Amino acid sequence: MKIFLTGGTGFIGNNFIKIASKSNFIFAISRKKNNQKIKNVKWLNGKINSDWKKYMKKSDVLVHLASTGVLKKNVTFKECFKINVIESMMLLKNAYESGCTKWIIIGSSSEYGSTLNKNKPTSKDDQLNPLDNYSVSKMILGKIAIGLAKQWKTKLIYFRLFPVYGIGENKNRLVPQIKKAAKKDSNFILNNPTAKIDFNEVTNVCKTILKACDYKSSRKAYSECWHIASGKQMTIKKFALNQWKSLNSKGKIILSKKRNQHKVLHHISDKKSIWSNK
Repeated sequence: MKIFLTGGTGFIGNNFIKIASKSNFIFAISRKKNNQKIKNVKWLNGKINSDWKKYMKKSDVLVHLASTGVLKKNVTFKECFKINVIESMMLLKNAYESGCTKWIIIGSSSEYGSTLNKNKPTSKDDQLNPLDNYSVSKMILGKIAIGLAKQWKTKLIYFRLFPVYGIGENKNRLVPQIKKAAKKDSNFILNNPTAKIDFNEVTNVCKTILKACDYKSSRKAYSECWHIASGKQMTIKKFALNQWKSLNSKGKIILSKKRNQHKVLHHISDKKSIWSNK
């Protein structure tokens, strides 16, 4: 299988390439020149909305991971809309015109926004109430992509990712911060310890995306929205303590009594909304 990939230099993209390139060929876009030599990977230097038809014509499936604003909390809506919506729409148009009509697009569970605060698992059919510029732009992209898939009769799976952790994630996220404190044998203050989260290791996420790339001709739906999640809910406290225990630190996890009312308290998916290749 030949995969046309955007966002290959990011956290999930890097891990996806390591797994997918073992048995598939990948055309991977990089905004900056990339000199990494990886078997079965051809790096393409440019923007996602550049003319990649030459390579898209050779591709069996498009995997669109690239976006802006995931970690940049002060990113403007204009910037998010430009890259996450306008440039992404042009990418889809180029793919369609190239005959690459099987798409995997990665969205975010943050598109549900305040809906996630309900004391129950979130369904893929629940209302979208995004709370930041990034999430709003991803919501817009998802709706447009599904509309285009119906119009053009292309095959699309739009995935909303629930919390992902693993090798290569940003140093300011929970697990890297825990590891940093443990390495120094320092105490770690844990905020919102009672919040319930659906934590999913990045390798499992990438394997799910790769399985989804292998569209079956019998699949009847061509504009589906699904979750990528572990299906297991765990409090931040339990997750952090499990991580901490494996690090053999002399420090301690200290549970904060402060409760941030603006933080999501229940970031979990219902099992019926989780995509399966079975």
